[in-house]
Amino acid sequence: MATRFRRLNVGATFEALTLHPRRNQKVFGGGWAVHAIVPLVSQRMPPFPGIGNGSVFGLGDIVIDPLIIGWHFPPDWHLTVGVDIYLPAKQVQQK
Repeated sequence: MATRFRRLNVGATFEALTLHPRRNQKVFGGGWAVHAIVPLVSQRMPPFPGIGNGSVFGLGDIVIDPLIIGWHFPPDWHLTVGVDIYLPAKQVQQK
């Protein structure tokens, strides 16, 4: 007996808005920069028996880095150090 499976079609879109201005100041001999990443997430699923359907749109976890230091060494070597701060969009429930 042949079993027919219906195809589950799920869509997701992720856009990360990034702000990354560079500064002319030097810190420990390296160039100072900052950045922020603000992700926007959209997920959708059409009706599917036994699972359901729905769509969500929201803000993902934001990342802020107030301290990025980059050094450039000849001929083509680069070293970058940063301190990321994560701002969770939702609190995860522990089981």
